[in-house]
Amino acid sequence: MTFWEYRSMSKHRQTIDYLMPLIINTPYYANFILSWIPKEGRPCLSVTEGDSPIRDWLEFVLIPEAYFYRHRKDIFGGLPGLLPYQLLAQAVVKATLFFLAILMGTVLKDM
Repeated sequence: MTFWEYRSMSKHRQTIDYLMPLIINTPYYANFILSWIPKEGRPCLSVTEGDSPIRDWLEFVLIPEAYFYRHRKDIFGGLPGLLPYQLLAQAVVKATLFFLAILMGTVLKDM
């Protein structure tokens, strides 16, 4: 099923309308809301599954937008429109700021 087919089903419309802004604004809470949708509309792997659970957990704790971007085709049959690109942009900005904070911490420590 596609995103729009999931949304057209009356029992999923409220959940989808509630979840879409949360993915961008509060991705940690959005991961909790993913359990409300049917199994076939969720990502195939949860945060704790995969080739490296420690890396996946660190990624989700530090940059949760990357988790939703990696699984953009699995959530509701694919996230619509520019939402995946907005997630990617937020993940890149957050990773850059995280890297700069570490870099500035080491530079200031050396002074």
